[in-house]
Amino acid sequence: MSLEYPADDPLMRGLSDLKTGALFSLLVNVLVFLTMLTLLVMVPHMAMLETGPEMVSATGIVALLGALSLVVVMGIALLVLAILALYKFYRATGYLREYDPKRLGIGRTGIVLSLAGLGVVVIGILILALSIPASSELGVAWPIFAFLGLVIVAAVLIIVGSILFGVMVMRLGEVEGLDPGFRWAGILYVAGIILGLIPGLGIVGAILGLVSTILIYVYSKNSLETMKSGGGEMDRIG
Repeated sequence: MSLEYPADDPLMRGLSDLKTGALFSLLVNVLVFLTMLTLLVMVPHMAMLETGPEMVSATGIVALLGALSLVVVMGIALLVLAILALYKFYRATGYLREYDPKRLGIGRTGIVLSLAGLGVVVIGILILALSIPASSELGVAWPIFAFLGLVIVAAVLIIVGSILFGVMVMRLGEVEGLDPGFRWAGILYVAGIILGLIPGLGIVGAILGLVSTILIYVYSKNSLETMKSGGGEMDRIG
């Protein structure tokens, strides 16, 4: 039986935010690549400027400053897009938890853990910055060790949270009427996180993460189009 879903249906809203969050994440990856490429192009010119400033023409200095300004702008845009992606994923997991708390609620837990990890990093940076004036009296080592400890805690929270989010994506493939490809997108997402932790396989993990994000976008888009057309039969829980 074909069903039509209202625009405020939690599953539709969740998939819509999931799709937008994936799109923002893809833009973040593109900006990271462009920023790294720009920095690589700048390195020889900056080295030349340090060793022999008189060898660099005025035009070269202007071009270098322009490239540096571009890096700053891309960095700001990257930060904004990353925040928007997290916000959209946070909203998406809330709607999906509302739709099926037992099966999909794990995604919201994952996002909350990841946000908590980022919060711990911010706290660590603040502690490190505020402790610098007192480091001469209390010793330099303690704020650094405290910061490293908080970074480890943050990394664990973010990794666990990301894996839980990937498990939620896998389970979307089990929801009747949604694209079953979500299962593979979730598997690749989790595999990318795990491989990213293994020395020498970081690039493989990054590629898998990028592919999984593309798949999440595609499968969310396909599922939304199917639902809007009234196609498929949905097994609604809770």
